[in-house]
Amino acid sequence: MRYLVVAVVAAAALAFSIVAVPAAQAGAPNSGGGSFTLVSSVVTNVRTVGPNTILQTTDMYALTGSFSGTEVCNTMTGIRSTGETIFGLKCAFTGTVEGNAGTARVLAFGTGAADGSFHGRTAFGGGTGDLAGLTGNGTFEGAGTSGTYSVQIHFAP
Repeated sequence: MRYLVVAVVAAAALAFSIVAVPAAQAGAPNSGGGSFTLVSSVVTNVRTVGPNTILQTTDMYALTGSFSGTEVCNTMTGIRSTGETIFGLKCAFTGTVEGNAGTARVLAFGTGAADGSFHGRTAFGGGTGDLAGLTGNGTFEGAGTSGTYSVQIHFAP
């Protein structure tokens, strides 16, 4: 489990460094938010390491709000024997962000409690179409298969 934590944290740090917007290049960020719901999940791999389980899935989410569309994510989740989780997602978003259409890469990581609640951070960028200049970051929280998100959105001038 310790190696999964290190891998998820390292991937998240790399993600934030890749999509971070230098202040000199970005205009004022726009605050946004919305909700998301898990639409489908397919287990692609399961393995046990001591008392812990590592689960890999391909997940699809429906998003509403500032981000409106779908995300398809490759997810890795470490599940402790206590039911607590740590997870990382690498996603492809297709839809609109504040009315601008295209695709974008989204990375997220977070933790979950045994009661099914979860929270984490996200970063996005690398878009196409009208989302080519999109970068930003945010937070999310929820329980079960749905939740809410808050983001700071930047569009390159």
